[in-house]
Amino acid sequence: MNKKFHLSYNAFYSFYTLLAFLSFFVVLIFGIRPAYISMGEKSVQIKKLEEEGARLDTTISALTQQSTTLEEAMPYLEALNIAIPSGTASDIALIELLGISAKNGYLLKNVLFGERSLNEDGGSSINLSLEGDFYNIGSFTQSIEESAMSMEVEGLSASFSAKPGGNDTAITVQIKLFNFDPIK
Repeated sequence: MNKKFHLSYNAFYSFYTLLAFLSFFVVLIFGIRPAYISMGEKSVQIKKLEEEGARLDTTISALTQQSTTLEEAMPYLEALNIAIPSGTASDIALIELLGISAKNGYLLKNVLFGERSLNEDGGSSINLSLEGDFYNIGSFTQSIEESAMSMEVEGLSASFSAKPGGNDTAITVQIKLFNFDPIK
């Protein structure tokens, strides 16, 4: 029983046509479709990246414009920093003055910071309103002038209590602050 397999001309082409047709669908399903889907996803990513690039370009141009504006304003800012004390520096000075007044037995009622002068000393004026015993004024002024804040008493006025036996004196002190940064 030796049987030979014989393939006729029509069967040969039908078999290869069927094989080619199946191969085409296999390639279509497993090759072309995923590639098409991947291209669509990459197209969406490319659009997002282009939008992000445009946004970054806008941001860079805005930052460049701000940098140019800041460079133009720097000479004015330096003069402004001399003329007006920063909030942080005035806070440090206020804390220092509160400590000095409390240490010497005075109640600090009011503090008024003046402009810094543009002359060579660069000092700023501070006006204080205090209440307390007049006899402690010497140690108060000495504490101010020995402070790490480089302060100097420029003027002092006192008004005494009209009540009999009243020790409280209203004192106004004018101080020149030469340095807003404490000595470290």
